Amino acid sequence: MVFSSLVFLFGFLPPCIMIGTLLHRRIDLQNLFLLFVSLLFYAWGEPRRVLLFVITIFLNWSLVILSARADSDKGRKTLGIAAITIDILILFWFKYAGWLGRGIGLEIGSATLPIGVSFYIFQAISYVADATLLGKYEAEKSPVNVGLYIAFFPQLIAGPIVRYEEMRDQIRNRRMTLDRFEQGCFRFIFGFCKKVLLADTVAVIANRAFSLGGDLTSSFAWIGAIAYTFQIFMDFSGYSDMAIGLGAMFGFKIPENFNCPYRASSIRDFWRRWHITLSVWFRDYVYIPLGGSRKGDRRTILNVAVVWLLTGIWHGANWTFILWGVIYGALVLTEKIIDIDRHIREWNSVKRVAYRMFSLLAIMLLWVLFRAENISSAAAYVGSMFKFGSEGISEAVLYISEMKWSLIGCTVLSVVPYDKINRKRTVLWPMILILFLVSVSYLVKGTFSPFLYFNF
Repeated sequence: MVFSSLVFLFGFLPPCIMIGTLLHRRIDLQNLFLLFVSLLFYAWGEPRRVLLFVITIFLNWSLVILSARADSDKGRKTLGIAAITIDILILFWFKYAGWLGRGIGLEIGSATLPIGVSFYIFQAISYVADATLLGKYEAEKSPVNVGLYIAFFPQLIAGPIVRYEEMRDQIRNRRMTLDRFEQGCFRFIFGFCKKVLLADTVAVIANRAFSLGGDLTSSFAWIGAIAYTFQIFMDFSGYSDMAIGLGAMFGFKIPENFNCPYRASSIRDFWRRWHITLSVWFRDYVYIPLGGSRKGDRRTILNVAVVWLLTGIWHGANWTFILWGVIYGALVLTEKIIDIDRHIREWNSVKRVAYRMFSLLAIMLLWVLFRAENISSAAAYVGSMFKFGSEGISEAVLYISEMKWSLIGCTVLSVVPYDKINRKRTVLWPMILILFLVSVSYLVKGTFSPFLYFNF
């Protein structure tokens, strides 16, 4: 089940809201209900994996409980490390074992990737690490509360990746208010329209471009790359908008995951704005524990390289993702070494704009690598982009003409912060409702289009 489906919009969500609202004075019962519907939501798309999901939740909760009863600090940390090891092994088996096995001629691992496994495993690891290794809070006694934290359906499948310390007080004590509910509805519909009207529309261009192979012209290669650059942002940020909105409807504040990333002044700035919760997770649970930038330049370089290698691997079992992470790591390290933030502050406006354009070009070319099936396909695609010469551009012009309003919408929403839109929501409500009805009509007559990050 996905948010941008008729089943979710008109079958699943309305009773969840109605029953959840009736239970708002009994947080314990509402938590139990939300855990039940979250597991139902997951089971709808992964009926064969829901038992694994429940076992994962129970193991993390129980091992943290046992660690709290340990006689020594060493025993507590040992149980925490055991829980984290189990989590990593689950992620490895389903996401990477098959890929590595095929590389050495063996058929091992699972043929299908459980939906959302990268996200809920990371949330489980953060809960265990904070409770047992870092001692940020005591073990949560209620399995329902831990289960709701890991399984809460708005951000279960594709984030944002939430920390338990951000959710603990909200799980125990929160309020559903009319104002928060209204803000949540607006945010959800806003993200829904981004997904259906923008991401799914420009996806037509991207899919066409990446399917042409040797017949791809330079002009269409550029249009396809731009379309995918827009698609992945509108798709993923649209999901995050919907997750944040759904959370608000039930009284939760889910952290922001994007901050106009295509307005970034540099590569490092882009990653401060893109998939923020993932970047923060790697910073707090990998980069800082490895020593961060506190142990000299060589160690810092190594730590950054490890983080970016893991970032690439996290996105999928494919050499394209690994190379994507390695290249980003090299770019981020280069900017860190030359202190690009200081240079940008000192440069005049022309130099700042020039570097911003360079950064956007690098980001777009790396999205090509991210989208391609393999490295050779990515190289061929990039080669087509720079294969200038006499060629027909009629197909590119036709697609631009057909999709111009979607492309304009993507451009505007890529640079306008949501806070600015939210301040005008009272005025924008009529327009957003009209766009919602148009989006629903697209679903009625269209085809199923899953979110891109469901694959990761």
